[in-house]
This record gives sequence, structure tokens and C-alpha cells, in this order.
Amino acid sequence: MAFDGVEACCPCSKRSKCLPNACPCASTGSSCVSCLPFGAEKCENLHFDDCGPSRPMDKIIDEAEDSGDGSQESDSTFDSDAFVKEKMQKAFGAEMVNEEEPIDDEWIPRHEFIASLKSEQYRPSLGSVGQRLVNMQAELVEQLAQGKIKSEKLMCFTPLILQRDKNVKRSRDVRNLIRSRLDMWERGEYDELVAAVKRCDSKFKRRPPLSRKERLLRRFHRLMAERKYREANREVTDRSESSGVLDPNEEAMGKGGPLGKTNIEVFEEKHPKPRTPVKEAFLDQPLPVKEEVVITAEVIERVAHAVKGSAGVSGTDSVVWKSLLLGYGNASGRLREAVASLATKMSNEVLEWSDLSALLVRRGIMLDKKPGLRPIGIGEVLQRILAKAVAWVTKGDVTEVCGTDNLAGGLKSGIEGGVHAMRELWADDDTEVVVLVDASNAFNSLDRQAALWNCRILWSRASYFLFNTYRGYARIFVKGVAQPVLSREGTTQGDPLAMLMYAVGVLPLVRKLKERGFCTQTWYADDASAGGKVGPVREWLNALIQDGPMYGYYPEPSKSIVIVKDGKLEEARAAFAGLDMEFVEASRFLGGFLGKEDAVRHLLEEKVRKWMEAVEDLAEVVYPPDAYARVLHQVTAV
Repeated sequence: MAFDGVEACCPCSKRSKCLPNACPCASTGSSCVSCLPFGAEKCENLHFDDCGPSRPMDKIIDEAEDSGDGSQESDSTFDSDAFVKEKMQKAFGAEMVNEEEPIDDEWIPRHEFIASLKSEQYRPSLGSVGQRLVNMQAELVEQLAQGKIKSEKLMCFTPLILQRDKNVKRSRDVRNLIRSRLDMWERGEYDELVAAVKRCDSKFKRRPPLSRKERLLRRFHRLMAERKYREANREVTDRSESSGVLDPNEEAMGKGGPLGKTNIEVFEEKHPKPRTPVKEAFLDQPLPVKEEVVITAEVIERVAHAVKGSAGVSGTDSVVWKSLLLGYGNASGRLREAVASLATKMSNEVLEWSDLSALLVRRGIMLDKKPGLRPIGIGEVLQRILAKAVAWVTKGDVTEVCGTDNLAGGLKSGIEGGVHAMRELWADDDTEVVVLVDASNAFNSLDRQAALWNCRILWSRASYFLFNTYRGYARIFVKGVAQPVLSREGTTQGDPLAMLMYAVGVLPLVRKLKERGFCTQTWYADDASAGGKVGPVREWLNALIQDGPMYGYYPEPSKSIVIVKDGKLEEARAAFAGLDMEFVEASRFLGGFLGKEDAVRHLLEEKVRKWMEAVEDLAEVVYPPDAYARVLHQVTAV
């Protein structure tokens, strides 16, 4: 039962009585069998037949490997494994690698060693040494594209060559050190390189965590030095999404306080095992002809100019990769051609998962949502460049197929249009409520297998690249944690294609709800909203509760909001009773605000107050030239 760890048959809270006007089970004539009110001895819906297809919204519960996803009654004749194998073979000519396959390769332990380093690396040297390094990097990428090596060897190259030595600081000495390591690499002295890097890395101590303010100011200083003015401004005005990175071994905090488990345990829970697929989640449409995708060196060059962000597991960040791809003349040109060749091959052929495994590992971090945490998997910069190149070439396909049904597909000015559309809907006299639904662990819960099949139909040109990326279980390495976490379901937040893949993955669900015509709905990735009269909106929500889990979408009422017009609060509370939703007069919506004007004004005043505090923080920074330069840049840009 729900109170004992078994999933609930309906979303009713402990205070509910599971009455027909509020309980999905009772509304459909089905008896409750495992609800929260039943555990509290308050359920009055115990006199019908077996409970129907209702699902809990307040949490995702890990299920046994042989159990279904619970979204519908199981068919004893349905062989889910055979069904998925048939679909993947038909779509891609290959099967999923849904298990950990032991691989005997000398580079695997070396790569695992690289994952444990503190990421202290030199910037590449200029001149002949730098050109030699870039040419050797290009040769490794070429060999991976040709299937001659596994990605472990490629991803070990820059960490082993660029590892800092605490006693080597002068430019000339650094060049000589890098030259010596390149010689060792060419002689095949890989274990000797690993030993030298291990010695150098041991001299660096892990830095103690900084205070949030000090971390913010240091990041502001670094971004200003790199002329990333917009990112620096977002940091200092506290407009970034997270409030910081959590320690994996500290106690996790929830809405009600400590959860009695560590952050890494919650992180692992947010990467669930694959759930048994449901036939209805796979589009029943003929597969389109697979069009050849060509990614050129010019596309890689454009992506390289825009690439940013921190390093993946290897410790080689975007600044280094941008330098390698753009700063070394003909050598950089060769590297761009090699990366383009690899991106093209991954977009048109299915590669062996074991060949790509190290390229697809992630560096796991836990962002503080206050309360809760957001699991992020930071990919290798090379993988992000490949993914961004595919997005560059094929994003128009997603935008066209998603249109206004899911604004995360990239429709130009789509978010602004969505905000204005919902504000107009709110102004309509017939509108009584607007519901803002948040899904539980959305990206990591998406049915990966169904999403890949649906992408093959709806986003065909990128589907092979996505299949190569999500065919197996990618490893997520978390600093300070011995064993990697496996990404086995959904998409990875941190992947440049994650948002687009998610938008396409839930598109069949979005259109299914749209066709039933309950009310007006707006979707941005997993953020669903609907507005209209109370009754139809509740029917829309019931349909979302029932059909969403088939696609891996689990609405979470405790984080969902009902915006109510004056005079409709009691009716709304009665209609949504038992769901533990929050009733408000106004709320943030897709970067804007929606609701009663006085309440919206109060929210705006609170936002302005935070901006004022951020400006005061800027005035107190320990890097006055940076603060002055940022203000001057903003003034001259107006």
C-alpha cells in the first residue's frame, strides 16, 4: 500500500475519503485497493470491483524489474522484451543494451582512474607543441570514427597530457613537460603516463567548499575575465536556476525537512530502473525514410565558437576544446574535420555501445532546489559539441513537428507567445482556474524506449544519434562517490539534446489530451498548464494522471498549483480535493506572471527587491574593476 511503500491506486491524500467527486477510482466505479486514505482508515470507496488505472502523482516508486509501469492493466500475453526488440530492430537495426556488459580492455581502468582526478589541467601550449597536441587529438577522433579504437583511449588523452605539475609553472617549462608527455604517448608508455599523472594529482588537495557568496563572486570574476558578460550578470543578480551544488554525502533536505538519507541516495533514486513499456506509448505509424545527415567542419566551427560550460569526467573544459578547435590553424582544421566525421557517422549508423561508452559518461552534480535536488549529468565537452552540431542541423525538424503543442521544440518567441496566450485566457470571463502541473523527476522518468521509437518517426534525422547516445546505460561519476550511478531511463539533464528529445517524447501524450478537447493547454517540456472552467480542467487533469505514466510522465500535486479567480476558491477546492495542490491568486508562469493583478504586482515587487539586493552585492564585490566594467558594458548596450 501507499503507506507501506507500495504505489497508491489514486492520488488522494490521507485526509480524503475517496468520494466520487474527487477520487479517480470512485469516479470510474472502481474500488480503492492501496490508497493513502485506506491506510489511514478513512477511505469510503471499498465496495466496488478491482481498482482501475489510477496512478499516484506525489512520488515515483521504484518497482521490481519484472513489474509493469502501472499505467494500465497488464496483458499476460504481452511480451514487453520481445516487443521492444522488434521495434528497435525495425527502427535502427539493433537492440538496446539494457545491461552492464563486462568489457576486457586495457583502457577501461585507465579511464576510471581519470574520473577520480581533481581536474587540474594546463591550457594547451601555443606553437609547435600545441599543433602537435591538436594533430594527435585529431588522429584519435579519426580512429574512433573508423572503429579502430574505443572512446576510453580518446578521453584519456588530454587529461594525461595536460595534467598540472605543481612545480612546473613557467611557460617554457610547461611546453617542455607537455612535449615530453607527447613523446611518451607516441612510444606507447601509457602506464608510465598514468603513474606520473597520479603523482602530480596527489600534490593537489581538494579545495574546501566555499560559502555561496564567495563562490558566486569568484565565478563572476572568472566570467568577466572571459568576457562572458551576460552569464556574469545572471550570476550576480541571482538569476541562475540553482542555489549551489550539494555535497553528495550530506543529509538530503525535503519540503518537510531532513529526509533521513544522503544526497547521493536521492540522486540514485532519481535514476530509476527501466519500467515495462506500454504498447500505446509507441506511435502506430509507418517509419519514414531515413534521410542521410551530413555534418560539416563548418558546422563544428560554428558550434565551437558558441561552446561553453564546465568539464565532464575527463576534466577538459570548453575553453580548452574551443582552443583546440579554433586556435591552431591547419591542425585545428583537421580536428574539426575529424569531429564532423564522427558526428556524421553517429547520425547515420549504429555504433557499438562499448566503443562509445567513455564518450557518453557524465559528471554528476546535485543542484540545490531549496528544497530538494536536481540531478545533472555534465557530459564531456566533445559529446556536447557533437550533440549541438546535430541540433544545429536538425532542430528545424523538431520545431516543425512540435509547433505550438510543446514550446520546448524551439518555436521562435514560443515562450513569449505561450505567456501571452495564457494571460488572454485568464482574462476571459469564462476562465475560472488555471492549473500549473509539475512532473516528478520528469527527464529521468521518460520512457526511453518509447521516446526513441517516437523520435525515429517524428524526428527521424536525429534519431540515430539519439539511439547511439541512449542505447545503453551511461555511467554518471560523482566526485567523492566510489561507484558510478547508471542512467537507465529517460534523458539526461545536461545533454544538449535532452530538452528536444523530451519534447518529442511526450508529444503523443500532449496531442492525445489536445484531441479530447477538455480545455486550453500549454506545454513547455514537462511543465503542463491548462485553463478554463473548473470541471473541464479537472477532467483534463484526470486524463493526464491516467495516461501520463504510459509515457513516463508522472504529475506531482504537491508541486502543482491552481490559480483561482475571485469567488471560485471553494468550488476549486472541492473539485481538486484530495490532491494536496496549492491554491493561489497568482504565480510565475514560463518566466512571466499569471493571475490576479494585485497578486502579480506583489510577486513583481518581491522580484525587484531581490534584484536590488543583488545590485548591493555587486557594489560590495572584492573585484571592483569587474563590477565597474559590467555596469559600463550594460549602460553602453542600452
